[in-house]
Amino acid sequence: VDEICSVSDLSGRTTFPVRVKATISTLTSKLTPNPEWRLTCRLQDRSGAAEVSLTEQFLAPLIGFSSTEFRDLRTVSSGDPGVKGYLRGGLERCQMKLKFMTGVFVVDEGLKTSQMEDLTPEREKEELRRFVESLVSGT
Repeated sequence: VDEICSVSDLSGRTTFPVRVKATISTLTSKLTPNPEWRLTCRLQDRSGAAEVSLTEQFLAPLIGFSSTEFRDLRTVSSGDPGVKGYLRGGLERCQMKLKFMTGVFVVDEGLKTSQMEDLTPEREKEELRRFVESLVSGT
């Protein structure tokens, strides 16, 4: 997928995956580890907003451990305050990183987001150039 589409283009879209330059505006569910990490949020850009589901592949690197590791460590943490602190720290770190996170999100069918790409200044200029060209050419 070469182009970046707007959030308003997500509804009714038939081809996926797509890339959307957006900001996470609101977390709309609790983070759950069963069977994998899941969290829903609203992606927003100037064209609108869409609710998406963040997947294990997206969330585990932000948290610092997988849902399986979390469940295993949680059983151990009842007697170990160090492990409990480690788990809490990962979850809090993820929450802080997600607040108003902006980037290029790859959105799959079913509005699941499994990755985010950094948008370099050069890439942002290229996307702007493509957008202006599409306006000029009428496509």
